[in-house]
Amino acid sequence: PEIVRGNVAYDRELAFGLTGTAELLVSRNINDIVYQNLNYVPIGALPDGRLTYTKKDLNLNDVIVLANTSRGSSWTTTLKVERPFANGFFASASYLYNRAKSVNDGTTSIARSNWAFGSSVSYDVNNPPLATSDYETGHRVTLAATIPIPITSTVRSTASFYYNGQNGQPYSIVFNGD
Repeated sequence: PEIVRGNVAYDRELAFGLTGTAELLVSRNINDIVYQNLNYVPIGALPDGRLTYTKKDLNLNDVIVLANTSRGSSWTTTLKVERPFANGFFASASYLYNRAKSVNDGTTSIARSNWAFGSSVSYDVNNPPLATSDYETGHRVTLAATIPIPITSTVRSTASFYYNGQNGQPYSIVFNGD
């Protein structure tokens, strides 16, 4: 995979010892994976427009080709506030919003599985559309805190608390290939 990625970020000291950060991260695909099955050829269409297929050569099961596509991109914006304290206590809170589009997320190491299950639901199994990526985060809120715990005068420890709340992953329901 090949991407072009750029970001713009701004940090600023705020009141009460807080540090604020704002960032925008943008990525665009140059070369990403897409799978095609050369042994599946369309022979017609169902009333809703979905293509029906037959095997070009009945002696072969699948003829999977790994190709490149430039379709796909993502962008993420983040706002973060953090506050370190003199006694070693630290707290931070952040909000992230992400949108990501892809043709195939490449979720398995097996080419046939990526072709059959890695693409979004589409009308043409050999020409998958640009769709919401499985890796799109959506909204995400993160809270973190670290508290120093002195055990002895020479031995120190810390306790950390972390919370992550975010949207679930996007999904499609497919029943019997439909």
